[in-house]
Amino acid sequence: MRQFEQVWTALVTPFHNQQIDFGSLKKLVRFQLDKSVSGFVISGTTAESPTLSMNEKKSIFEFVKGEVAGQVPLIVGTGTNSTSETVDATKKATAWGAEGILVVVPYYNKPPQRGLVQHFQQVARSTALPVLLYN
Repeated sequence: MRQFEQVWTALVTPFHNQQIDFGSLKKLVRFQLDKSVSGFVISGTTAESPTLSMNEKKSIFEFVKGEVAGQVPLIVGTGTNSTSETVDATKKATAWGAEGILVVVPYYNKPPQRGLVQHFQQVARSTALPVLLYN
């Protein structure tokens, strides 16, 4: 299993005129690569993930994947407050070529401990990728 160590950047999603600003995103990625970042987290909560569509998330992932050209691994934030939506997003990120996923504790509905365990287990069973829990 891959070790996720060193410094990783949770990328923001830059916008211009209510559209993803891929020019600015490229500058962010290039700057981080020049500074020897170890990897990127795409579509985490820092990237406004709850407000991005799945198509936008995929576009961002594909763009960053093209920019890094295999230099560093990519983790995709797939967590939501819905287990089924998180599983669906996890399967998609796996198919896109993510090397790990980041799953946030379900927000708003705040399940008890046993519910959290069930949530994370279902997500983990949906992929062979490493699952990083985020609280």
